[in-house]
Amino acid sequence: MFYPLSLPQIMILIGALLLFIPTMFLLLNLRKSIFGALPKPRVPADILQGGPMPTRVKELVREFLEFISIPTNNTIQAPDLDRLTLAILGYTSSWNTSFAHLRQPNETVAFHSAAMAELSYPGHRFEVKFHIGMFTWFMLYIDDCAEDMPELLEGFQERFLARLPLQDPLLQKYAELLLRTYDHWDPLTANSIIAAGLEYVTATTLETDEGFRTLKLDKNAGNFAYYFRRKTGVAEAYALMLFPRQENPSRWAFLPAVADLNLFIDLSNDILSFYKEEKAGENTNYIHIRAKCCQEYPLSVLRKTVEESIGAAKRATLTLGDSTAAAGAWRLFKQGFV
Repeated sequence: MFYPLSLPQIMILIGALLLFIPTMFLLLNLRKSIFGALPKPRVPADILQGGPMPTRVKELVREFLEFISIPTNNTIQAPDLDRLTLAILGYTSSWNTSFAHLRQPNETVAFHSAAMAELSYPGHRFEVKFHIGMFTWFMLYIDDCAEDMPELLEGFQERFLARLPLQDPLLQKYAELLLRTYDHWDPLTANSIIAAGLEYVTATTLETDEGFRTLKLDKNAGNFAYYFRRKTGVAEAYALMLFPRQENPSRWAFLPAVADLNLFIDLSNDILSFYKEEKAGENTNYIHIRAKCCQEYPLSVLRKTVEESIGAAKRATLTLGDSTAAAGAWRLFKQGFV
C-alpha cells in the first residue's frame, strides 16, 4: 500500500539526495586518481579515414612496393630454380635421417630455400646460391624444431665453438655448413654471416621460453622490438651474402650500406607478412611488440615501418651508387627478395 509522504519527509529525502550525488562524484574522481585511469588512446586520423583494415594494409604494401620501384605485376626469371631445388633435395635426402621436425614436406622446404637463393641472388655462381639455399633450409628447420628440442638449441653455440659433436644430426650438418661459409666469402665477412646464424639459434630458442613469452613490456622499452627483430631476422647474413669474394672485387665498398640493408630486410619481412599474421591472431611479431612498447595502434606502427623501410632502401641505393658490382647485386636482390 502506498503512503503519501509528509512535507518534512520530502525535505529530508531531497537533502539526502543532494548530499549523496556530490559524494558519488567525489568517490569516482578519487578512484580515478588512485588507479591512474588513462584516457582512451586517440586513433590517428589517417587510419580512421583509410577504410577497413584489409584495404589500408593493402594500400600501405602497395606504397612500399612502388617506392622501392617494384611494380605489383612484377615477374622475375629464375632459370636455376628447378636445378637448385633438386640439388638441395638431393643433398638433404642423402643424409638418410628423419625430417620429423619439419612442419612441411622436405620437397616444399627445399623449394622455398632454393627460391630464396635464386630469386634474391640471381647473379651469383650456382655453388654460392646452393650455399645460401642450404643456409635458408636450416633457418626453416631450426624455426620448426625449436619447440621440440629447445635444450639442444640452447647448447648449440657452446658445442659449436668448442668443436664438440652436436646431438642432433641435422644441427651437426648446420654446423658444417657454417664453417663452409669461408669457401665463398672474405674471412671477416664470413665471420659476421656465421655470427648472425648463431644469433638466430639463440633468438629462436628464446622465443620458446615461457619467461620470455610472459615478459612485461612498457613504453620505456621502445627499442626492444627492433633489438629482438635483428636477432630473429638474420638480416646481416642475407645482406652480406650479397657480396661473395669472387663477385665482389672491391673488398669493402659495400660496408657503409650494410646497416640500411639490414633494416630493409628486417622490416620488409614484417610489412609483407603483417596481414597474414594479423588474420592468424599472431601478436608476438615486430609490429605488435613495437606497438605495445610505444603504446600505438599496430596499423600506425605498420605505416611507420613502411616509411622506415623505404628510407633504408633509398639510402642503401645512394650509398652503393650506380655502377659498382655491389650496386648491381643490391638492385637484383631488392626485387627478388620482395
